Amino acid sequence: MYLRSGPFRVHATVTDAHGARLGLIIGKRQAKRAVERNRIKRTLRETFRSHQHTLPAVDVVVQLVESLGSDAELVSAAKVLWPAVGVACEKIHGSPAPL
Repeated sequence: MYLRSGPFRVHATVTDAHGARLGLIIGKRQAKRAVERNRIKRTLRETFRSHQHTLPAVDVVVQLVESLGSDAELVSAAKVLWPAVGVACEKIHGSPAPL
């Protein structure tokens, strides 16, 4: 599955694993400084943990494809990202995620 949500590109594959797993690709073109890349990764991991129980068993790879302006923009984009991934996975998986 492929999804574009705000500044992120998401690739997800249904797996036989017990839960959702996360992979991150944050390149130097979108976030020049290592401090920025690490902040983005930390924020994405934190929001993923809070939404992980709502996702089915998928491997999710999130790639940053556009530069972000501020911390508030990052947090709002990340909060919108995970429900969109959940809806897209439901369409492919065929059933809602276990709670």
